[in-house]
Amino acid sequence: MVQINDVSILLGNGDGTFQPHQDFPVGSIPVSVAAGDFNGDGKADLAVVGYSDTVYVLLGNGDGTFQPYVAYSVGSAGGGNTGNIAVASLRGNGKLDLVIMCSDVTLRVLLGNGDGTFQSPAAYGAENAYSSIYAGAPFLADFNGDGKIDVAFVNDNANLAGVLFGKGDGTFGAELLFGTGPNPVSLTEPTGGRLGQTARRQRRHYRYARSSPPSRSYAEMRSTELAHENRLASSGGGGVKQPSPKPTSVGRF
Repeated sequence: MVQINDVSILLGNGDGTFQPHQDFPVGSIPVSVAAGDFNGDGKADLAVVGYSDTVYVLLGNGDGTFQPYVAYSVGSAGGGNTGNIAVASLRGNGKLDLVIMCSDVTLRVLLGNGDGTFQSPAAYGAENAYSSIYAGAPFLADFNGDGKIDVAFVNDNANLAGVLFGKGDGTFGAELLFGTGPNPVSLTEPTGGRLGQTARRQRRHYRYARSSPPSRSYAEMRSTELAHENRLASSGGGGVKQPSPKPTSVGRF
């Protein structure tokens, strides 16, 4: 779907088939793409991460075509490998923000202004001090049940997974690291069975799966988790509604 310095759109026919691709130029080799309505006009827009520490925003015309890109620097991202992108409203104000995972294992956040433009990037997680050959896509969810979007990521070189807890204003606190098996490259949300009983349990189980917390045993954290679930059950399952950010490159263009 992606060619050198182009992003390609294949419009769907609604029967599982697609029309020939249309190509739209970006400024450097595309690495990943996400879709969202960045200017609130009801039309899908694109954010394309380029290899040269840049994200390109193409506003949609609503007919499957896009306006010329506007480029935003994400700052130095470790050898030019900018990595993967996800989109969500980190501040809960309906304005979509860009979350980019870089190969220096820093998270770059560009807050949206709601008009299709974005603010200067902020970096998080630099204290990790590990590089990554493959900067997997950031995974957005509420991991601690406070109603604010957090970010999880993996580091294939260091065999680590990490979580940055969101503050609800588009900023993040210090990262929390967990050990994994060798060479993790991606994250997913478990579904079905015991792990799929509630959104809260799904996200907490992900948080501990295949991890080796540095200061607390699994048994201690599982005990805390069960106590929290019992409180939820006794109160009828109340609490803050979970946001459901869904990074995607599929949509009605």
